[in-house]
Amino acid sequence: MSTKKTTTMMMMMMQRPATTNTTTVGESSSVPSTAVDSAQVQTTTTSTPVQQADPASSSTLSLIKKRPVVSKTQDNDDDHRLSIKKVIALIIASIVLYVVAIRSICLPHGYHSYYHPLFRFITFPSDATITASGGQQHGRSLQAVPPHDGKQQKERVLYIVTTLAEYNTGSRKTVKGSDRLQETLIPVMSESVQTMLNAGYHVDVFLVCHYILRPERYQLVRDALPESVGLDFWNSATPLGYDTGKNPFTKLQNRTLHLARQHRFVIKDKLTKYDLFACFEDDMVIHGKQIEHFIAVTKELFRLRETAPDSIPLPDKVKADEHYHGPLTKSMLKRMIPGFIRVEVLLDEDKFPAQKSTGPVPIDLEFSSSSPGGKEEQVSPEYCCHVAPQTSNAHIPESPSADKLMLWETNVLPLGVRQMPENSWLDWVVMLRGPNQNKLEPNEVIGDYWSNRDRKYWSKDEAGGRRPAPQEFKYINNQGGWMATREQLWEWHTEICPGGFLPPYEAPHYRYDGLDMRNVEWYSGGMQLSTIRHACNMQRIIAIDHPANFSKSLLYHSANNKQQQLAGEGKREWFVKANTLLGQLNAIRKQASKDILR
Repeated sequence: MSTKKTTTMMMMMMQRPATTNTTTVGESSSVPSTAVDSAQVQTTTTSTPVQQADPASSSTLSLIKKRPVVSKTQDNDDDHRLSIKKVIALIIASIVLYVVAIRSICLPHGYHSYYHPLFRFITFPSDATITASGGQQHGRSLQAVPPHDGKQQKERVLYIVTTLAEYNTGSRKTVKGSDRLQETLIPVMSESVQTMLNAGYHVDVFLVCHYILRPERYQLVRDALPESVGLDFWNSATPLGYDTGKNPFTKLQNRTLHLARQHRFVIKDKLTKYDLFACFEDDMVIHGKQIEHFIAVTKELFRLRETAPDSIPLPDKVKADEHYHGPLTKSMLKRMIPGFIRVEVLLDEDKFPAQKSTGPVPIDLEFSSSSPGGKEEQVSPEYCCHVAPQTSNAHIPESPSADKLMLWETNVLPLGVRQMPENSWLDWVVMLRGPNQNKLEPNEVIGDYWSNRDRKYWSKDEAGGRRPAPQEFKYINNQGGWMATREQLWEWHTEICPGGFLPPYEAPHYRYDGLDMRNVEWYSGGMQLSTIRHACNMQRIIAIDHPANFSKSLLYHSANNKQQQLAGEGKREWFVKANTLLGQLNAIRKQASKDILR
């Protein structure tokens, strides 16, 4: 389906009754109009006076002058109309007073909607209208984004950053009281945006804040961005609700757990205005090269789908989930999306080193088939983890080497590889964990070559003798965010994800307006996409045919705090160097290639 047709369909299906929302000129806070359950908007209501006939223009003027006395019946009718107006006015006044009372009792300062189901559609005026210092807007807001002109151009990216803390609380090995806005959010945002601009993208930024971004703090963010980049934000975006893990529901509280879902309101409101949405936590560095690679892989999957068969025959005595090469069906390709793995830079290997033992799978970093025993190639850290001098600090080194990159949310044991169809520039990919394929039709099941196929490295009785379940949390790598094109989002929302991907959050797949006990990673880390429970059950893939392609799928967790946090929890053996994983996957790829020829 063409982009134009897709956009037209989305606009038609997402139309809603018009409202009379207006925003003060010069405001930089523009809240998505669909997020009425916790938005900060200013509303202006206009009333049109009832038009009355002008006696001077009436043809019965002379009769009226001759009969100045109004009949008793007419007088009663007028009294009746007046009574109705008084009743209506009284009702309206009562509702307003009730709402104001509810708000003053139940809502802390800065919150602008009440999350009880009876009041989900009530929106209050903003208490914290934010403008730039001096009352002037510097740079461009998102409302000024020019419409598509239909000409070929670079994709328009909306970079959405969710930020929970303006100052660090001391949890997860952070320094209590340190300025997270200036030390983390601004450097990471500025670094990410500049590389996107360097790659030729049109970029705007939207901040989803738990706190209120005061004018002077807003100005710090605005000054860190080029004037061509639009900036908008949502203050106090955390929803108010009940702890759904406790029954009965008696205490309203800030549901900081569900701040992670609020970016979906922004996406729905801006869906037709951008080509790609990148939604990440405030410490995740996203480079332009990574967006380029994501778009390239996405386009390739769509291209392959156009000519793919609806079904393929399986070889004799081969299970669907073990068939790891050859053609893919349309349904298989529809379930595939580009994936990412989070990495950190090891800051002090004497105190916080990577795993002692890399296990029985060999590390093979030779990728050229024409020169076996030749030059080894490594992960390319510049794609994910090299930053500008102004971004670097004591905790974010400027140019870390390849052997300093470390991951902690998966390893080679549960993973498998697959060869893509012959007519694709994608050759071999690794299949990340998460989806459950037990109840899928055979033409939907995407098979792979497990790293311990035929018990080559671990025996049946050893710890690695069985393949971990797809949903085992230890191996479902949280991406710290996700990205998607507009076409992907629309397909996820309308065809793939149960209950839809965007609001409203409705039963049976979402409970309590989406405020149930899903973890943060389900919404913000991409786990809704790749798991099965009320989720999309899609298969994330990462290219492993060349170190550069693999490297473009690594995302930098610039906080660099997991190495300290997990080491303190005795989980040092979780620390896998990126070179180690790439080399082991390459060894598995070579073994799988040999087995094809058997």
